[in-house]
Amino acid sequence: SQLIIEEEITGEVRLDNVLDPDGCEDPDPDPDPEDTDEVPVVRPRDPNDILGPAGYGDARWIPVDLVMPFTIRFENDPELATAPAQKVVIVQTLDDDTKMSSFRVGSFGFGSHVFSVPEGQTFYQTRVKKDPITQEDLTVDLPDGSSVAIWVEYVVTIDVVAKELQFMLQTIDPETGLLPSNALVGFLPVDDDQGSGEGFVSYTIEAQKPGATAD
Repeated sequence: SQLIIEEEITGEVRLDNVLDPDGCEDPDPDPDPEDTDEVPVVRPRDPNDILGPAGYGDARWIPVDLVMPFTIRFENDPELATAPAQKVVIVQTLDDDTKMSSFRVGSFGFGSHVFSVPEGQTFYQTRVKKDPITQEDLTVDLPDGSSVAIWVEYVVTIDVVAKELQFMLQTIDPETGLLPSNALVGFLPVDDDQGSGEGFVSYTIEAQKPGATAD
């Protein structure tokens, strides 16, 4: 099956300094390339993999009635990333021999935080604000030593026609209800030895039984 992971990034920003200080003159149509400021690019990078049933033998046979558990893992790669990931979108295209109506959302997590999902969910949306065990607010540490509170929105959807699953995790600024304006405020930091920059989503699904009509 195909797996694509996207992430929120901030690209290069060029600030043209070609206007009159009073803002009354027209911009220079041919600004001098040296007369610009460049803001450093900060961006996350997410390698990923997917774990599923091992199966039996070289062909990895599985029982036709098995409820198959899958876990998709992602990481903010410490060798490539220079900033936390504010948003991670996972899109997976399922094989034709899977039974779409059997799809169920599983648990998810990031860093040391693991969140359970009520059973039987074929679509799911939540906004987490606290660690489920300690009940402490979710926070992000900034380079200056301070920390800020965040929320994380989690949305799982399924496109039955395209046979696609989409999992979205997005950082939310509690004060605005929007994506944080500071690119250094993200729920998934650059990974470290403690696995702070790692996360996962999970689900279960069944195989289409032989002779059955596709959902």
